Amino acid sequence: MTRKKFSLLATAVLGTACLVAYPVFAFSGNGAADGKKIVAQLNENKLTLAKAVTAAETHSKGRAVSVLSQLNDKGKLALEVYCITGDKIMCCYVDGVAASVSDMKEVREFPIDENDHDHDGSKTPG
Repeated sequence: MTRKKFSLLATAVLGTACLVAYPVFAFSGNGAADGKKIVAQLNENKLTLAKAVTAAETHSKGRAVSVLSQLNDKGKLALEVYCITGDKIMCCYVDGVAASVSDMKEVREFPIDENDHDHDGSKTPG
């Protein structure tokens, strides 16, 4: 392989890697920034995920199996605790300040990221 072809190939591979990696790193950066804001609000409100789970389990009379913490449209902490109650999945919306359940509704499935979910087992971790 000539030096010119090698240089072109290396440039093409590097360019492709940058195009693929950019969205991943851009998303990760926003996720970490949001995570720091969530931690700050948890600390400010003296709230833990354990307290949110306890509130949801008490309210739903079920057992918590998943917690989703995120920032809402106003930048405030929003916690969703998913509990199994009998044969139902209940989503408990826990207030990020009062650590109490503000609403609860039955849902059909857990929230998933359609871009990163493995329904058929074809993805391997790592």
